[in-house]
Amino acid sequence: MAIDLVYWMCLFVGCTALPMTIDLARLFCPASVLNRCGRLLAAWQRPVLLAMVTCLCVWAYYAFWASVLPYSTESFSPAWYVHIVGISALWINSVWNYGMCAAVDPGFVRIDEGESCEAGTPPHHSDTPIRRCSICERHVMHLDHHCPFTGGCIGANNLRFFLLFVLHCWLGCTYASALAWPPFADCVLRQCNIPRLGLIRTPPPDVAACMAMGSRSLLLLPALALSVSLGLLGLVHALLLANGLTTIQFARRWRARGVRTLRDLVLGRGEPETDKWKLLWGRPAASSTRIHCARILLLPSLPERRALGPGVGSSRSWIGAAAVVTVLLLMLPLAAGALESAGRGAQRFVVSH
Repeated sequence: MAIDLVYWMCLFVGCTALPMTIDLARLFCPASVLNRCGRLLAAWQRPVLLAMVTCLCVWAYYAFWASVLPYSTESFSPAWYVHIVGISALWINSVWNYGMCAAVDPGFVRIDEGESCEAGTPPHHSDTPIRRCSICERHVMHLDHHCPFTGGCIGANNLRFFLLFVLHCWLGCTYASALAWPPFADCVLRQCNIPRLGLIRTPPPDVAACMAMGSRSLLLLPALALSVSLGLLGLVHALLLANGLTTIQFARRWRARGVRTLRDLVLGRGEPETDKWKLLWGRPAASSTRIHCARILLLPSLPERRALGPGVGSSRSWIGAAAVVTVLLLMLPLAAGALESAGRGAQRFVVSH
């Protein structure tokens, strides 16, 4: 396997593991250490995630546009233009909605001893549900859940962007899987000689194209894995959206009723507790027109409340995050080389024995 694919797979794994590592550090660090490092973690987490995910998305967009698409589609043909428009639209929506979801204030409110809130936010006793996040240790309007992959809470102001990110990213990964199948089938799958599994080595239709693809012919694997994962995540949130339940409410009911909760959601018997359609459309579902819904789903939009979340609006946080990302990028080639050496060593061991 070429080192360039190993390099970017390391970056992908790092993007996946970093948020969970930070949240575990917050949970298990001693109080004295947490008081000193907690502010740095909270300030740097979102900028680091935004920078790393953006770098990964830019590379993925370039790889499919420059390598995968030319393999099966003639450049500047009508099909080529259709693919370019489709890929670009899904990529822009995915990156934009992820950025908004991570950067926008989810709806933090300050609850004083007398249960009064910040100016411009509803009081604690109003119809707007306000819950406390056990990880952020702050109160959030319409708190849905704490998302480690965006570095913060999903609430009233960014639930729309979270749902749209899952939708567009799933569509994009599914689209990418379809485009990545021909080079994977020709350059990888049909080059395997395993008669017991019905795989007999067949020369590729274009040897030069397969040689040019190199390790990028394996891009089907991460694209398909993301498509399946995001599809399952999107299905769960679609059921919660249709039944008017937050993730926290669903988890509470699951602990009480078990698998019957999932059956109730599928049958539409979830007993709604929250008007999540209003959070998605910006208005009740009954007053949403098809044009308004299509605009929300297909075009990038701005949040109604444009306050930035913790860490995102601070220049010091971005400077610290840039330093962290730079160190990670410098270390990744070493990690990729170590993985490739380990793989070659394992291969020599198997051959020798």
